[in-house]
Amino acid sequence: MKKILFATTALVATASVAAADVSFGGFAYAGITDNGTTVDAQQSVRLWLNASVETDGGLTFSAYQRVVNPNTYGYVKVASGGASLTAGSTHGAIRKLARVAGFHGYNNGGIGYFDNAPGSLTHNDGGQNLYAAYTTGGLTLGLSADASETGRETEYGVSYTMNNITVGAAASSNDFWAAKVAATVGGVSIALGVNDLETTSLTASTSVGAATTVAFGMMDETAGSTYGVQLSHDLGGVSLIANAQTDEADVTTAGLGVMFNF
Repeated sequence: MKKILFATTALVATASVAAADVSFGGFAYAGITDNGTTVDAQQSVRLWLNASVETDGGLTFSAYQRVVNPNTYGYVKVASGGASLTAGSTHGAIRKLARVAGFHGYNNGGIGYFDNAPGSLTHNDGGQNLYAAYTTGGLTLGLSADASETGRETEYGVSYTMNNITVGAAASSNDFWAAKVAATVGGVSIALGVNDLETTSLTASTSVGAATTVAFGMMDETAGSTYGVQLSHDLGGVSLIANAQTDEADVTTAGLGVMFNF
C-alpha cells in the first residue's frame, strides 16, 4: 500500500493549513471453483482509496471509496473522541454490533457464506445509510437509518467487550433482531450469532504453525444447514486458499486459488 501526504492550503484568511493522509490499496485473486456440475475459473481486482484530515478543533474527517467491477462503494465519516457519524455505503447497527459472519473462498469469500444478519433485512454497505456510534471503554452504542428510504427503517444496538469476550445485540424498527457472543480462547477465535428468524451462525478459526490458518463455518436455518471449512497458507505476500462447503441442498462446492493484497 502506498501513502501520499497532501497539504491543502486555506481558502479563507482565518483557516489554517491541514494535512490530508491519502492511501491507495486493493487486492486481487484468481482460482477455480467446482460445484460438482461445473468448473469455473475466476479472477478479479478490487481497488480502494482512503483519505483523512483533522481540523484544528480535533474533528477527524475521513473518506473511503471502493471500486468493485463495475460498482463503487464509498462513505464519509466524521469522528471526535468516542463519537462518530458515517454517511454512505456503511453497515448499520445490526451488522456493526450483532453480526457473526464467515466468508470462505479465494474469491474474497464468495464460496462459503455464514451470516446471522442478512443484507436483505439489515442496513448493509450496498446501500446509502447513516450510522452514528459512541464508544467508551468496552461499550459501544450504535444507531443507523436508511438514507435512501427503502423501508429498512431504523436500527439500534449495543456491544460490550471485556477480557477477550464480546457480546452484542441489535434490532430494527421492523422487528428484526440479532445477537452475538464472540471470544478468543487459547488461540482459537470463535463466535456464535442468532436472530429472530431462527438462524444460527457459528464461526471458528485458529493458526496452525506460523503461516497456516484453519477456519470453520456453520449456518443453521429453517431450510437446512450449511457447513464449510477453509485452509489458508501464507506463501509470503500471497495466500493459497482451499475450501469446501456443503449447503442445505447437500451440494458441495470447493475452491482453490490465490489472493494477495497490495
